[in-house]
Amino acid sequence: MSGMFTELKKLDSEKKRRTGSSLNSSTAKQPNTRTPSRTGYPVPPKRVMQQRRPFDIYEDQYQTLKRIAEEERAQGLPGSMSGMVRSGIDMYLEARERGEL
Repeated sequence: MSGMFTELKKLDSEKKRRTGSSLNSSTAKQPNTRTPSRTGYPVPPKRVMQQRRPFDIYEDQYQTLKRIAEEERAQGLPGSMSGMVRSGIDMYLEARERGEL
């Protein structure tokens, strides 16, 4: 098994010498820009998603979000409760920035 490892290390070393870098093109970080849409308007960069931040909500809030999500799914819409919460947080933060809260 160590012979195979040695051979792989040799191949990796040769590749690094040829490219002059330890990163290959598939792992290199791409800039956070997007090309303009077909309408000619620039497309804003996609927001980075944070995973699983626990927040407490009231039971009636959860039940209402769940009901709305089910109604949206019945209409062929995404019905994402997470999307609704993110949208609500955005509205709250914007109102706070404007001094409305």
